[in-house]
Amino acid sequence: MNILKLTTIAVVMGLTACASTEVKPYRSAPQFLVNKTQGTVNLNIPQQEIEAIVPIVDSTAAVAQYGLIGLVVGGAIDSSTNTSNVELYQKLMAPIQDKMLAFNFDGQANKMFKAATVNIPWFEAKNYTLTKKAQEDFAEPTLSITLHYRLTTDLSSLFVIAEVEQHHAGPKKDSAALTYKNKFGYFSKHLPIKTFRDPEEIEATKKELWQKFNARPEHVKKDRNVKLKLNYALKKADDNLSHEEQLQHLANQWLADDAKLVKQELNNALADLTAMIQMDLADTTAPLDLVKRTNTEMGSVSLNYEVVQKLEGRQIVRNVRGNFIGTLCSIPLTENIRCE
Repeated sequence: MNILKLTTIAVVMGLTACASTEVKPYRSAPQFLVNKTQGTVNLNIPQQEIEAIVPIVDSTAAVAQYGLIGLVVGGAIDSSTNTSNVELYQKLMAPIQDKMLAFNFDGQANKMFKAATVNIPWFEAKNYTLTKKAQEDFAEPTLSITLHYRLTTDLSSLFVIAEVEQHHAGPKKDSAALTYKNKFGYFSKHLPIKTFRDPEEIEATKKELWQKFNARPEHVKKDRNVKLKLNYALKKADDNLSHEEQLQHLANQWLADDAKLVKQELNNALADLTAMIQMDLADTTAPLDLVKRTNTEMGSVSLNYEVVQKLEGRQIVRNVRGNFIGTLCSIPLTENIRCE
């Protein structure tokens, strides 16, 4: 099993499929009252830097996802394979993280979400807070926005998830105090995964191997083991890219031009997420009414969403089927990505 193939948007969004056939929308609609609820808007960004989802195998051989800062979505690090995976992704991500040090994602997000929550029809923000830890108790009504941003397991795509909830004063675990919730996702286009070596690369590698071999003393070149190693290296030069080399190639694309692509996608994500959240906070549609809407299909395959808005090269979609009814996503127009 290729564990790199197991990254799905359902895992990425932290949404767990339910075996029940009962239709239970994920989204709960905002409550419009005569007088606006007054309170605090809290933006929570637990991460310190960009991460990647690392494949983790637990003791039952199940595959889980593990964030570089220790966010275990499932399973546990209990094998040398897992340790090796974490170390590999740390090595791949470190140069990208270094390039992102001067990029103030938290500040940019705080600025944009402040602007997006000024004119909520049913909630008036009196205070704005930016935290790195989720609140467990609320001293007053709070609109809480939690952001996560990562690269997918195969490093081909970047995603940002926003979880939005509105709580009355009281403990977070009190479900009766939760008056609104929804989840929003932004998914970048997938970078092409390179599997074959370029002919020029193969030629250059073989040329270098022969130069190193020919530079050796004559008695060394006659050694059987040395010849065997050369032949092995020459054959290996013709092989397809290894799994690690494929990941490195993708990491290099995110790293290029001072991590320009990472910064660009994060800025695009913040713009689309704030627009989706503004739209949803003003939408009084009853969650169960969403099920009545037309579902988008690709051939005989149901994509579980309706198209809400077409953008340049992208589209905003809302789930109207499945386990995640009501959630909104910004996805590439040219890719058949599920908002799950």
